[in-house]
Amino acid sequence: MATKFCPACGKPVNEENIICPSCGHNLSAISSVESEVVHDDGPAITGFVFSFIFSLVGLILSAIALKKPNISHRGHGFAKAGLIISIVGLVSEVIASIIIISLAGTIAAFFAGVE
Repeated sequence: MATKFCPACGKPVNEENIICPSCGHNLSAISSVESEVVHDDGPAITGFVFSFIFSLVGLILSAIALKKPNISHRGHGFAKAGLIISIVGLVSEVIASIIIISLAGTIAAFFAGVE
């Protein structure tokens, strides 16, 4: 059973469907070229790469990639990995910021009492 995408709403539909179940668009005029599934893994891979460099950007791009209807299984894996790495990176950055701020306060208090 092949899958094609509705040209009106972009939702996946079965090859046998004549009418899109989501929007009611007539699918009988779609050519075989339009019905081929084209996978776009670019946003997923971009989100994965950015998750190492800029965690917030990687998180946003990976989340957007997971919502795309025409992502392959491999792209779905990259997007999930990008989400996980971004979340771990953001949590690590928050913890490191808290540690640095508390150390700065401790050092300032130490030098204030040394006089």
